[in-house]
Amino acid sequence: IIYGIPLIAKRVPLIAKIQKSFPLAKIGVIIDSSTVISSIQKLRGPKNWTIYLGLDCGYGREGISNITKLTNLAVKLAAMPNCSVVGVYSHSGHAYKAHHSSDSIIYLMEEIRLGYKAADSFLKVSAFSGRFVVSIGSTPTCSTSLPLDPSMLLDWPHSPNSQIILEIHPGNATFYDLQQYSIGSCSISEIACHVETTILGVYSSRKSFLVDAGALALSKDTVNLNLDNIQYCYGAIVDSEEEYIIPIDSVSQEEGKCAHLSPTLMKKLSVGKQTSILPAHSCLTAACFPHYFIRYKGKIVDCWTPCKYWSINIDELV
Repeated sequence: IIYGIPLIAKRVPLIAKIQKSFPLAKIGVIIDSSTVISSIQKLRGPKNWTIYLGLDCGYGREGISNITKLTNLAVKLAAMPNCSVVGVYSHSGHAYKAHHSSDSIIYLMEEIRLGYKAADSFLKVSAFSGRFVVSIGSTPTCSTSLPLDPSMLLDWPHSPNSQIILEIHPGNATFYDLQQYSIGSCSISEIACHVETTILGVYSSRKSFLVDAGALALSKDTVNLNLDNIQYCYGAIVDSEEEYIIPIDSVSQEEGKCAHLSPTLMKKLSVGKQTSILPAHSCLTAACFPHYFIRYKGKIVDCWTPCKYWSINIDELV
């Protein structure tokens, strides 16, 4: 398990407590600042801290872009008796700008190149002897770039150091969504996240319909599906053979609606009908629900309960 945001000093006791409560679990943390070092030194857990150095590969959200600074921080952490530096971690979120697999490959290769560069830099100046992980990727790069065309292998970034292991972490690939579909990461049939909804009203005079899925069910993230008269939508009703797409182009807290529908699409809707909405962004949509119902061949076969919600530390609020 990786605590997927940069570790800060006041969260060190919380992570240590979780690790102590689950001694068999391996919890990795991402560090991109020296400000957390003193807190880790003071608080020894039941086992060594498993540390990934945060690497900025061009996204500009978190991580260190300067390889020398990253290496110096890694050396400091590796010298601490209660720390195990195991690799570098990056996320190519800027690859969402790609609209073609050839663009995604460029983002992927640059992220791998920087990951290898950071790993080589650290391994040259340290006494590290184990496997060193370069953990990279985002769903667009991992979905549209792999498998690679054999001709690309000639330009593929590589490191002569056999200690380095490359791993990918395409988080959204579990569900996919319309945003991934819009940039070519998946097909409609590969989107596994659906929000079940009921049609509350069909209004022929204003060419619109209403469903009981609003912002609390779909989130307020949008996607551009390049549909006539509608630039952005929060999700869409899509038939199984992709013969039509009915977008949800407006949401309030509890309801969603679509206007500008053609008479042909209006005929496909009826009050009380249950249907499925494919979300614009499944990560935020899934976070809105306490349970996920697993459907197989039209039947509910299981129910999953996600591990979610932040714990409250009263001391942080005082």
